[in-house]
Formats: sequence, C-alpha cells, structure tokens
Amino acid sequence: MMKRIQLLSVLFILIMTSCSDSEEAATLSSEKQIISFEITGYRTEIKGSKITIYVNPSSDVQGKVTPIVEVSKNANFSMDFGNISIENEDKIIVTAEDGSTAEYITTPVFENGIKEINVLYTQEMDGETITGRYWEN
Repeated sequence: MMKRIQLLSVLFILIMTSCSDSEEAATLSSEKQIISFEITGYRTEIKGSKITIYVNPSSDVQGKVTPIVEVSKNANFSMDFGNISIENEDKIIVTAEDGSTAEYITTPVFENGIKEINVLYTQEMDGETITGRYWEN
C-alpha cells in the first residue's frame, strides 16, 4: 500500500512538472482590441484607441449609458459600473488573455444644431407687395 502511494506521488510530481509555465504563457492570446462599439441612438467611431461618440443636438443627453462592446476573442473589458459618460471623456480597459491591457478613451462630440432661422417673405395686401424678414436666434 505504501509503495502505491509513493508511486502515485512520483507520477503526480512528474505530471505537474512536465507542464511548465512558459509553455502555457506561449499559448495565451495578447489580442486586446475593441472590435465594435455601439450606443443605441448615437453614431460612434473607433480610430486607434479613441472612440468618438457623436451626440446629436436633439438627443436627450443622459449622464451615463450602457454601450454594446465587442472585443478580441478571449479578451475582457471593464468600465465604471458597466456604463460610460455621454457628457465627458471616459475610459474602457481591455484585458487580453495573457493579462496585458489596452486603454480606450471615449470622447463625446456635440454636433451643432440650428443656430439661426431666417425667413424672407413676400405678401400682397390691398394691391401692394410687402417683403420682410423674420429671424430668430
């Protein structure tokens, strides 16, 4: 019985030492890329490590939103409370399978809306033509 335990112990040690850490590390992926980034109701664009969120002037800007994020295979991502700010810059950390990380910055860009309305009009009253201009800022 004692010889069996010794034999099993030796086999266990041989098995455990045959798999070195360097062999396992070589098979882990270092991919840590955001492949797609979407927010319902907003147009987004990824360029390098910068994600631009275009905020339409008619949008009801909320403080935080939850994006739909797709990252490299076997990678994970994290952001504060699973949300990002739609009013200020924020960051997303992508962690590769090998433990290396990449940081992405989200930047909102507020698109311009209508700044001024100009209306030129012509009206005929009692045989006389009246023209005018209406504007509003």
